[in-house]
This record gives sequence, C-alpha cells and structure tokens, in this order.
Amino acid sequence: IYNYFDDKVWMLAYLSLAESNTALGNYAVAEEYCHKLESVVNEKFAKNKVVNFQCNNEYGYMYLSQGDYQKAIPYFEKALDISMSIKKGYQQQTIALSNLGLAYYHSSEYAKSLESLTKCRQIYDACNFDKKYQHTLYQNLGITHLAMGDYKSAIEDFDIAQDCAEKFFGDTSQYYADVVLDISNVCSRLREYTTARDMLEEAISIMERINGDSVKLAMSYDNLASLCYQENKYDEALRNSNKA
Repeated sequence: IYNYFDDKVWMLAYLSLAESNTALGNYAVAEEYCHKLESVVNEKFAKNKVVNFQCNNEYGYMYLSQGDYQKAIPYFEKALDISMSIKKGYQQQTIALSNLGLAYYHSSEYAKSLESLTKCRQIYDACNFDKKYQHTLYQNLGITHLAMGDYKSAIEDFDIAQDCAEKFFGDTSQYYADVVLDISNVCSRLREYTTARDMLEEAISIMERINGDSVKLAMSYDNLASLCYQENKYDEALRNSNKA
C-alpha cells in the first residue's frame, strides 16, 4: 500500500493522524504517528525546511498537550530555529514562539515565556497578520504577567484579548468567556472581590447558555463559592459548591 502513494501523501497523512490523536488525547497513538512522520521526513524531506518545521512543531505540541513540558521545549526551540531560516517564515515563527512561550509558562520559566510571547507579538504587529486568533496570544501574555505579579500589564493584555474575542467570535462564545474568567482571576488577586464575582457570574451565564466547557464551568462555580465564602455569604458558597 505504501508504494501506491507518493511520500508527500504519507507525510501529510502521518501529520494529520498525529494532530487528530493529540486533539483526542490519544497520546500514545499520536506519538507513534509522530515517529512515523519523523522517519519519512528524515528520509525523504530532510532539506525541506517547512516540512521539518511542521514535524518538530507537532512533536512539541503533542508533548505540550499531555503536560510533558520539558520534552516539548526542545522541539519548539528546534522548530523556531528552522522557522528563522525559512524565507518569509514569519507565520511559522509566531507559531513556534507562541507554543514555546506557553511551554515555558507551564514550566514556571516566566521570564523566558514573556520573552517568547513578546517577540511573537512584535512579529504580529510588524506583519499585520489576521488578528482573528490573536486573543490567544494576549491571553498567554496576560497569564504570564499575572504569574510574575504584574497585574497592571495582565489587565491590559486581557482587555485586548477580550476585545479580539468579542470582535471575531462574539460576546456569547467560549473564547469570550475564557477571557472574562482570566479578568476575574486578576480581580480576585487584587482582592477586588465584588468585580471578580461579577465577572465569574458573567462567564458562568455565557457557558450555561451555550453549553460550554463543562470543566471550566465547574471550576467557575468552585471559584464563585470561594468568593462567596470570602464575603461571609456561606449559604451562597454552599450552593455554588454543590453546583460545581
């Protein structure tokens, strides 16, 4: 069967199967297809920089998705190095920098995360890329600033992310609700509990209307219960805990 198709078809098939199994959480299967992808790339596409970028980025994203950040980082670093050598490879650079920034964040290497994400934002701004998914970049910048204790910058990042999410996906989307949850988290850190509670209730309302992410909905009710407890509203705290 292999000989019936050309190498490019198999390369794309392995890439697609690795991506889909990663998305489904079938990491053992995804890793198997990443190995097959790598084998084809090394044998048939060693000089193709775009294909080598895709291979390393997919490997990194598979490990990132399963929480193995220390394995993900070298692949994203290699993908970034390759992207820098691709003529007009700015899109590949933003992908590698964004993924690398997120891997560094989850590894608690916040300074490196901020450096990668800032470079990604600079490329976005310089190249005037489609801003449809730029809310994700600013969300990642926001959570990094938040982890570093820079609440002012975090709020600024989340405000931009909220504007992008509303513009491209509407104010009743899961994307929009996610950013509202981020803003609520900052307000809670600042002990602005009333605002944090209002934000949580808005996000919960959105997710209930659209049958959104059930895990995030449960976590939101749990956080709301904690805020109610902070305000000595014990009956409400208990109700929200039960909903969670």
